[in-house]
Amino acid sequence: MRHERASSGLQSRSCGRGRRYVSALRSLYASLGRELVAFERHLSLRNKGGNHCHINVLGVTPEAGRRAGEAFRSAAAAAGYQLEHIPAPPRGTGPDELLKQLKTAVGGPDSEYFMALLPDGSRLVRPLMRGERWPMALGREVLADLAGAPERASWKACALTPEEEAGRVERFKQLFKPYDIMAGEE
Repeated sequence: MRHERASSGLQSRSCGRGRRYVSALRSLYASLGRELVAFERHLSLRNKGGNHCHINVLGVTPEAGRRAGEAFRSAAAAAGYQLEHIPAPPRGTGPDELLKQLKTAVGGPDSEYFMALLPDGSRLVRPLMRGERWPMALGREVLADLAGAPERASWKACALTPEEEAGRVERFKQLFKPYDIMAGEE
């Protein structure tokens, strides 16, 4: 997969691969009795230069999954923003149609935005206009709350020793191995 600034700027093939990967993560979480909730925040890094696409993903309990949409809406409303609901794409929807839908919702491939991905596959999107001050931690705060660990909203509260981090990475790799659709494709 190519290194891209945001999901809205992906090429069709990369979008399809990313979608398959998220589907594999959904399957992993389902096997653990969890549901996938995620967010992407795309802001241009004008002072630091460069951007990259990253999506924050968490497996949550089904009860937390049912609350996810309202949790994102409430957090956005508290910050003075409203999120637009984009229904889950019908089965068989191709990457070109998904990209068109996202670009329309956010205002184009270079637009800044916040997007939450809900367990049912629907999305909540907010295009961010130049000068708007989107709360940087909003997505993490919602995920931490859904996980029942609001104190972990700050990445600083999640810091581990290198050994602890390596152990968690290895455990995740082993859990994900049966679902990793990208294995062997490099």
